[in-house]
Amino acid sequence: QYSVIIHAIDPSLSSSTSIKAKMVASDEYIASLPESDVSSLSDLQEKIISLAMLPSAFLSVFGSSVVAHLVVKEKKNSPYRRILFALSICDIIASINIALAPYLVPADESQWIWSVGNSGTCNMVGALQQFSFSTQLYSGMLGLYFLLTVQYQWKQE
Repeated sequence: QYSVIIHAIDPSLSSSTSIKAKMVASDEYIASLPESDVSSLSDLQEKIISLAMLPSAFLSVFGSSVVAHLVVKEKKNSPYRRILFALSICDIIASINIALAPYLVPADESQWIWSVGNSGTCNMVGALQQFSFSTQLYSGMLGLYFLLTVQYQWKQE
């Protein structure tokens, strides 16, 4: 559980060799920092930031769930509906990840006040964060679909 942490800058050395890397345990390093270097936020500010993401994330999950339900309910098969359904599912996953990310970081290595996770949950949050970029890809596909159908009169056949 050791990591390379850039620890100190020695002004007496030249700029190319001014950074020394030390091998230290992550919690020992964080514990050795003054409190002002760990977090500039108070506990109340961290709680507000953690809670502020929840309403918008849950509204997004609700809205995307309604869109996905309506697409499935109509049983029409078109590229537009498939793209919209996939976009809704990816947005649901991304919104849940945004809501839970502050809580699932490792509790022993994080500065967040309500963090209860471990390295496995941290890896899961990171993987879901990477997956959430698919919402931008599906939005781009939807834009391309509209460009082809409106501008170039592309037919679905």
